[in-house]
Amino acid sequence: ALESQVTMPEQLPTGWIKTTLGEIAQPSRTRVSPMDVPTARYVGLEHIESQSMKLLGNGFASEIRSSAVRFSKGDVLYGKMRPYLNKVWVAEFDGLCSAEFLVFQKHDGLNNQFLAFRLNEEDFVTFANGQASGERPRVDFEKLSHFRILLPPVAEQARMVSKLGAAFSK
Repeated sequence: ALESQVTMPEQLPTGWIKTTLGEIAQPSRTRVSPMDVPTARYVGLEHIESQSMKLLGNGFASEIRSSAVRFSKGDVLYGKMRPYLNKVWVAEFDGLCSAEFLVFQKHDGLNNQFLAFRLNEEDFVTFANGQASGERPRVDFEKLSHFRILLPPVAEQARMVSKLGAAFSK
């Protein structure tokens, strides 16, 4: 694990900061009517494999009726329904996704792959699951925003991502 919620070290390596998910990332709220972009690729919860951060396939906007959220290549999609399923994906193309995803857009200071790996960690899954409620359990960003994160500098994030990526592909 990159860190544990239980123990935050007193001495951080140079350039690292103690922060929260809400301080480093905000989900996009850009809703779109699928009828406006019928040929756009569409990603639903069913298209992302649990735990693996892999895309299993996609549909098209023309096949869906309800409003969707626009995402761009490089954005991180996080499935907020049944968080124990741990559905996280870094977009490989532009498209639309189910409103059951939180979409985190790329921005400076945060490596999107690092964010995806962090959301995929067991401690985050446990935290998110503890915040979920309802008959069809889902978690809202307001609750997730309090999750504490140790954030390394961008160069260190990239280094960690390449190591994690290599380990993940095995």
